[in-house]
Amino acid sequence: MWKNLGLTSLIATACALAAGTMARGTGTYGTTETRRFQGVVNDANEQELSTKEIMGKAHKGKQSLFFLVQQDIRKAKPDWQADEKNVAEMIRLVSMLTKNNPPKGSKEGWDKLVQEYVDKAKVVQEKLKEEKVQESRTALNKLMTTCKSCHDTHNPK
Repeated sequence: MWKNLGLTSLIATACALAAGTMARGTGTYGTTETRRFQGVVNDANEQELSTKEIMGKAHKGKQSLFFLVQQDIRKAKPDWQADEKNVAEMIRLVSMLTKNNPPKGSKEGWDKLVQEYVDKAKVVQEKLKEEKVQESRTALNKLMTTCKSCHDTHNPK
């Protein structure tokens, strides 16, 4: 069988298969967390997302960026780079909330809480960069207090 293919054809096929595997995000190319981050829209082409879409990507469920970081920093050896990238994406997404109007409450209060979240998320990012496990966990827990404040004030439920 291999004799019929020829070396050039075999190499081309192997390269095409490897490229297809990496493009689909399967195989051994990166972790789940780093693959999630690769789909980030550049600021120049940034699309507007609803509050629900932003919160879904950043915080809702076991595939959310927050959950991935939270679970990873519980490990003995966290993937610091992936966590840092995921927090950067959380910051980018939540910053977009200032383009939206709050479902309830004032726009000024909304923007203030978004900024508070971003500031606390930057502390998380800094602790991840320094590869400090306990400090990263503590900073992430402090970030969650912003979630409650915002939901209490602006969530219509």
